Amino acid sequence: MRVVVFLLGAAGAVAFALWWWSSSGPEVRVVESQDSTPVPKEERPATPLRTDRASVPAPAQPVPAPGTVAQSVTLRVLDEATGAPLDGGTLRVLSGDHTSAPAPRGVGARPTAKTVFAGSLGEHQLSLLPGTYTAVAQRADIVRATRPLAFTVGEGALTVEVRVRLAEAMLTLDVLDRADNSRVANYHATIRTRPSSGAPRTEYLPAADAKDAKLDNPLVVHCARGDRLTVRIEADGFVPAEPLDCAFGDAAHQEHKVFLLREARFTGVELRVTDQAQQPIRQLQVKAKLQINASEPFRDVWTRRATSDTGRYRLPGLASGNYQLEVVAIDDAGAATLHLPHRMSFQFTGSEQIVQPITLLPGANLQLEVVDDAGRMLSEGVRIELTHPDGRRREAVWQAFADDKPMPNTALAIDHLLADAPARLHRAVPAGRYSVTVRRGTDDPVQQTATLEAGRNTILRVTLKQP
Repeated sequence: MRVVVFLLGAAGAVAFALWWWSSSGPEVRVVESQDSTPVPKEERPATPLRTDRASVPAPAQPVPAPGTVAQSVTLRVLDEATGAPLDGGTLRVLSGDHTSAPAPRGVGARPTAKTVFAGSLGEHQLSLLPGTYTAVAQRADIVRATRPLAFTVGEGALTVEVRVRLAEAMLTLDVLDRADNSRVANYHATIRTRPSSGAPRTEYLPAADAKDAKLDNPLVVHCARGDRLTVRIEADGFVPAEPLDCAFGDAAHQEHKVFLLREARFTGVELRVTDQAQQPIRQLQVKAKLQINASEPFRDVWTRRATSDTGRYRLPGLASGNYQLEVVAIDDAGAATLHLPHRMSFQFTGSEQIVQPITLLPGANLQLEVVDDAGRMLSEGVRIELTHPDGRRREAVWQAFADDKPMPNTALAIDHLLADAPARLHRAVPAGRYSVTVRRGTDDPVQQTATLEAGRNTILRVTLKQP
């Protein structure tokens, strides 16, 4: 009898201990897994946020620092002309101020700063830590000249209105095979936009870093009234089309057909490119110009980038004619390296195999920093004259740089600057002593000299006095 009571007492104690542990310990829920092993709730993946479009991961929010409180920010995207709210497209909020260069556009474009929010256009309630941010609104019909908006979050709630300019004009291009009037499936477009005010800009479609991307056919390009567009169309297996010039005045919509002529298939041209030490050049940009007959000028037909660990590059199929090639060594960011460009001419009849060895010689570059008395970078109204060692003044093409890389989506500028940032020559130049004259508006010019050494990037800082 005593044994039975002892056993019952032990069983009761065990049952009480199990009951107490399950009610006070961490909650564990069992869900089905592929191997039938229970998975604790804490180890299950977080459920993605649900939107009216798709399931997307929650946007990353900054982790508050000690003593820092996130503030409420209302963000709205509005039509600049009407004030009406806009939807669709993409709205991104980046940490920091990124208004010195246009936002990345085009297929495959990548932001250069941390994205703290990403969603569609419209109105959003965000919780942001104090600091500076940049709002970038993107939609197909937003004019490219629309700049990102920088705003500062302090203490208290904030309402930010991003006003964008919608396109007033549209160009539609049908790209057709002249042989049968069928639409060409794979083609590339180079669009040069010259706005009524502001600097020209060039866009390559699809973007160079886009994989397996294809353009729609017909191609639709949005722009503003007063813009002038030059469009070049090229496709593998076709002779590049003549550039198409379109001016948008009163006409809000233009439609054009671009006919491509199939090229004959020839054995082709191979370039074998090395540096002065006979080491292969790994990355190239090659620009080709074609003259069909002696009575016509040379015209641009294509510009292409390629990579080869052996330094051997086979050009695409060529039509018969006289050619000029410019061969430029580039780095991973697409900027020219410290090698002089190589230019060559040849005649191609289509019956021969041409193997052309090329040696790229070392060159020099100049980085120009124009600042005011306080050391702030300047660009607006700044003009530059570059005189070469032979005493001749030549046009210089400048490219803005940030963190030792070309600033994304900034146009090249001839003899002037487009961004408050360091600028480098677009191509390497021969070593020697150069004269640089910098002027702004009607102020007196400042002239300095710089000795450029082969294989080096020389930095020259020019200070413009405040009037």
